Amino acid sequence: MKKVGNLTIGGLQQKIFNLVLTTIIILIAAYTIVIAAQIFELREIGEKLRQSEGYSAMEDAFAESEQILLERAESSRTVIILLLVFITVACGANALVLAKKIISPLGSMSRSLTELSGENILFEMKDEYRTGDEIELLAETIAGLSLKTVDYINEIERITAEREKLQAEMNIAMQIQADMLPRVFPPFPERKEFDLYASINPDDMVGGDFYDFFFRNSNELVMLMADVSGRGIPAALFMVIAKTLLKNRAMQGGTPAEILEDVNRQLCDNNKSGMFVTVWLAVLDVKSGKGMAANAGHEHPMLAHEGEGFGLVQYKHSPSLAMDVDFVFEEHPFELKHGDTLFIYTDGATDLQDAEGEMFGHERLLGVLNRDAAATPKQQLREVTEVLEKFVADGGRKDDDITLMCLHFN
Repeated sequence: MKKVGNLTIGGLQQKIFNLVLTTIIILIAAYTIVIAAQIFELREIGEKLRQSEGYSAMEDAFAESEQILLERAESSRTVIILLLVFITVACGANALVLAKKIISPLGSMSRSLTELSGENILFEMKDEYRTGDEIELLAETIAGLSLKTVDYINEIERITAEREKLQAEMNIAMQIQADMLPRVFPPFPERKEFDLYASINPDDMVGGDFYDFFFRNSNELVMLMADVSGRGIPAALFMVIAKTLLKNRAMQGGTPAEILEDVNRQLCDNNKSGMFVTVWLAVLDVKSGKGMAANAGHEHPMLAHEGEGFGLVQYKHSPSLAMDVDFVFEEHPFELKHGDTLFIYTDGATDLQDAEGEMFGHERLLGVLNRDAAATPKQQLREVTEVLEKFVADGGRKDDDITLMCLHFN
C-alpha cells in the first residue's frame, strides 16, 4: 500500500475490509463446526449398524439412529441460531466500534472548524485525530491550510500597514510637489497685458511633469513646461531638481538657449539613472509681445491669432536635457499680438488611447481648442480636460501625466 509519512492510504477501506473478512471467517467456522458434528454423528450411526446382528437388531439400530439424528438436528439448529446471534452481535459491536473511531474524530474536527472565527482561525491537531488513516491525513491537511491562512493574513496585514505608511508618505510628497507649482490664478492680477492659466493631472500620485511662470524683471515673463522620463517617485525627484535648476538659472538672465545649456550640463553631471527631461522654455516681453523660445524635445506649441483658429507651430526640436553634456540648443523667435492665444501641453494629452487603442492625437486636440478659439485660458483648459476624460472613460488608457498651460495676450 502507498505510504504517506506514517499513514496508509486506504486505511478506512482496510478497516472495513477487516470487518467483512472477520464476519466471513466466523460464518465459515460456524458452518464447519456444525458440519463436522453431523459427520461425526453419522459415523457413530454407521458404526452401530456395522455392529448390529439380524433384522430386528438393525431395525432397533435404525430407530435409535433416527432418534439420535433428530436430536442432533435439533441441537445443530439451536447451535446455528446461537452462532448467528453471536455473529450478529459481534459484527454489530465491531461496526459500532469502527463507526465510533471514524465518526468521533470527524465530529470533533467539524466542531473545531465551526469554532474558527475572527482572530481564532488556527486549527490545532489533537490526539484523537491521530488514527493512522485518512482521518489523520485530513486533519493534518486542514491544520497545514489553517497555518498557511494565518501566515497569509499576517502578511496581508503587514503589507497593508506598509502600504498605508507609504500612502501617507505619498500624500506628503504629492502635497510638496503641488506646492512647488503655481496654483493661484490669476497669478499676476495687477498685470493686464495677459491672462494665464495652467493645470496638471498626474497619472500617479506624484509625477514628472511640471510647469512654471515668473517675472525675472518688470517686463520679461519666463514660461516653461517640462516632462521627465519615467514615472512615480524617481520622476518626481528628478522633476524637483530640474525645476529648481531651471528657475534659478532663468532668474540670472540669459536667453532660453543659454539657460537650457547651463542646466543641461548640471543635469548630465552624475546622471547615473539615465533619466532625461523635455523642456519648452520661453521668455516673453509682455509690453511688446516679442519673445524667444527654445524647445528641448518637447511637444510643439499651438498658437491662435485673433480671429483665427489654433494651429501647430512646428520647428526642429533640440535634444532633451540630461542626454549629452555638449548639446547646443536652438532658439525660435515669436511675437504675440493683441488677441493671440498660446497653448502649451505635454504628450500625456496627445498620447491618450481609447478602448480600441486609438490615440487622441494633435488633430483632436486642435479640434477641441478650435471649438471656441476666443475662449479664456481657464475655459480652454476646462474644456480640454473634460474631453480627455471622456476619451478614456470607457476602457481607454492614461499612461502619463497631463499638463496644460494657456496664455491669452491682451
